[in-house]
Amino acid sequence: MQLFADQYVTIVESISAINYRIITPLWVDWLVIIPVNMIDVSGLPAFEAYQILEDGITAKDLAEKFALSLEDFYFYNNIDLNHELHQGDWVLLPRERVQP
Repeated sequence: MQLFADQYVTIVESISAINYRIITPLWVDWLVIIPVNMIDVSGLPAFEAYQILEDGITAKDLAEKFALSLEDFYFYNNIDLNHELHQGDWVLLPRERVQP
């Protein structure tokens, strides 16, 4: 993770803090969320990357499925109320931080 931190001007602790249930050491092809140019992530939730598996699901459906705040889901994914998600899209699921 230190290589990511150096490349994206952040620190390992920030990367660890915003990745929901990240496991180290990282595996090859592991998806990691990186807070680019950001060291203080104390105001952010943890995030889980999630790939949409079916066409036509709405942000509201997904927020309900994962018990997420709809407002946070819209905000962190930069989408509006009428946005329809499609199979293969990636979104960030804002989660509570897990304490180590």
